[in-house]
Amino acid sequence: MRHSTFRTRLLQFFSAVIIILIVGYGLFEARKIIEGPQLVIESPIDGAIIHGAVVNISGMVQNAAFISVNDTPVLADSLGNFNTKITPPEGYGILKIYVADRFGRNRTKLLHIMVEI
Repeated sequence: MRHSTFRTRLLQFFSAVIIILIVGYGLFEARKIIEGPQLVIESPIDGAIIHGAVVNISGMVQNAAFISVNDTPVLADSLGNFNTKITPPEGYGILKIYVADRFGRNRTKLLHIMVEI
């Protein structure tokens, strides 16, 4: 009878460990979905002085279904890289980069630039 109780407890222990591992792995894999969209701006840097009429904006997104720069939609490649060009007026300007995921979560970054033509 003791042997049977030990086996039952051992089986319960291993069952609990397996369930914890499965739930933990599921949460680990879902972390990027839980975090929402990620946005990294590579160019230009905040506070940049741009010489010329064209500003190249590039960066990378993850978990984003929609990207826009100054309210103009931008496409990303399969790795999440995006690149677009705009022609802002001369002088001080603010670039608004917006990303959203399919669940409605979003992020916005504002870049302050000075354009000298």
